[in-house]
Amino acid sequence: MPDAKGKRVVLQCAGGVRSVRALEACQAAGLDITDHLAGGIKAWHAAGLPIVR
Repeated sequence: MPDAKGKRVVLQCAGGVRSVRALEACQAAGLDITDHLAGGIKAWHAAGLPIVR
């Protein structure tokens, strides 16, 4: 992973399950990552928020 020092990193996946697992793994490895997209990109899309492809 590129150096994210001083940047906010938000993990995301399709439904929010894998991203929370990845978040836990990152934290266990000592990385300063505190956010994941709850509900995943599907919830983001359902909320009508923009998606750039």
